[in-house]
Parts: sequence; C-alpha cells; structure tokens
Amino acid sequence: MKAVEDQIMRILKKSDFSLTIEEISKKIGVTRQTTSKYLLYMEGRGVVRRRDVGAAKLFYISEGRAFSETRRAAGREKPGGRAVA
Repeated sequence: MKAVEDQIMRILKKSDFSLTIEEISKKIGVTRQTTSKYLLYMEGRGVVRRRDVGAAKLFYISEGRAFSETRRAAGREKPGGRAVA
C-alpha cells in the first residue's frame, strides 16, 4: 500500500500541473481503479487535493499540514520544513 502512495506522491511532485486519475495510473503502471482508490484515501487524509473540471478529476499535492507531517514521518523533511507543491 505504501509503495503505491509513494509513487503517486513522486509523480505529483514532479508535475507542474494537476493530473487526472488516468494520467497518474499510466505513469505508475496500476489500474485506474486502484489509482482512484488511493487518491480518494489520500484526499481524505488531506495529503492531496482534487479539482473537478467537467468530468475530469484533477489531483495535486496539498500544501497543508497533513502533507508536511506525512513527509516528516517518511523522513523526507525536517521539522519546520515547508511542503513543496
């Protein structure tokens, strides 16, 4: 489970734009359904945010507290560090 979340975070961090579920799933090599499940779980935790544009759901990294704490817990950010979108 953690590996898919890490891959999603890595893809979203590298992107200059919000990405659709389909774009993310193609980049990490899992089904659209699996990607959707993880993104909705991550959205519920406040790690990512969603913007609906027509039928498309665009996801991007949340700059809020939850993302910062997630990165610190994973050892990728020092306490007091700033989350990068």
